[in-house]
Amino acid sequence: MRYDPADRFAAMKNLPIWTRTLTVVLAGFLAAPPASAGTILKWQETTRLDGQPAHKAVLAYSGPLGLRVQSVEIGSTTASSVILWVAATGTLHVNDGEKGWVTVTPDLIAGLRSRAKRAPGKEAPPVTVRPTGSRHTVNSFACEAYTLQQKGRPSRIVCLGEPASLGIDETTRRNFREMSRLLVAFMESAERAAGSTPSTDEGIRYNTYDMPAGFPVRAWETRRGETWLDSELVSVSAGDTPASLFESPPTPKPGDPSVTPSAPPRSGR
Repeated sequence: MRYDPADRFAAMKNLPIWTRTLTVVLAGFLAAPPASAGTILKWQETTRLDGQPAHKAVLAYSGPLGLRVQSVEIGSTTASSVILWVAATGTLHVNDGEKGWVTVTPDLIAGLRSRAKRAPGKEAPPVTVRPTGSRHTVNSFACEAYTLQQKGRPSRIVCLGEPASLGIDETTRRNFREMSRLLVAFMESAERAAGSTPSTDEGIRYNTYDMPAGFPVRAWETRRGETWLDSELVSVSAGDTPASLFESPPTPKPGDPSVTPSAPPRSGR
């Protein structure tokens, strides 16, 4: 079977909001040394992508070696998705818990964009960002609200906090920014390369971690009076981030059924 990254992720419905906009997981996963000081973040999130609400907890480990984000359905003991950004290589690895790992690199995205220029899929309209002027407190974190708007899609509210007051260091900001940059670029370019037209059900795809006004504390969106997504930062703390957390998965081989691609993930953030 031909390995075609442009068709990856059609059934990926388990990614957390921050990629699908970015929200405990297996405590035993914190393995033995070597470890380095890092930052551990926890979110809680609710999404309604298939008509039914899904509640998740999301745990992120950020350190000099990179960023690992794991999400798990509330009431489950198995991670439903893992997203890994490796700082040394600038490479993104995504596992939706169903179809195995896919590796995303800048070269892959460039190739998809080249194909997208020859594909019939339409480019998504630009996203505009406007401050609402309102301030909020979310789980003791102060933040200021902004509206994201994109033609043909429901608007979304993102509340940004001052990083230092949240306990977010520059390494963590960089990790989230670079991870989300690759993920959003991959989803958009893969969709266009496949000739797909973005669906309004997908929601806005935007790198909220690259917004200069601050770090996302909460994101929420309502549709037809129902909460479509709601993601809240619950805690930020210092902690050990073992090197084992950031080990790249095995390189997929063409035709390997465990990594057979499908199509871009469902978007949430």
